[in-house]
Amino acid sequence: MKKLLIVDDDASLLNVLAKGLSTGWDVTTAGNANDALRILNKQQFDVIITDYEMGASHDGVWLLKKAIQINSKMRRILYSGSAPEEQTMSENPGLIDIFIEKPAGLQDIMAALS
Repeated sequence: MKKLLIVDDDASLLNVLAKGLSTGWDVTTAGNANDALRILNKQQFDVIITDYEMGASHDGVWLLKKAIQINSKMRRILYSGSAPEEQTMSENPGLIDIFIEKPAGLQDIMAALS
């Protein structure tokens, strides 16, 4: 089973995503970028999905930069309700495989994973 790391500081959204994606994926969650980085240093994942803005923690772009150093083959998905897609992608070439704009439903996330 493929391994998926989901990172978001919104606990309710994190739970919805984890529950909805647990069929077909081995899901691990983290509530902030620092916790996610600790997990990434201990486990290998096929895909990481992270929110862009995460309160006082580092943002999703920071996390993806660290993640690519750990495992460059891991697919990287960033979702955001505040960062403009075109600008975020152009400022970070090769970093983000898929950008999803919030509000995104579970179907949108599932489509990105397929």
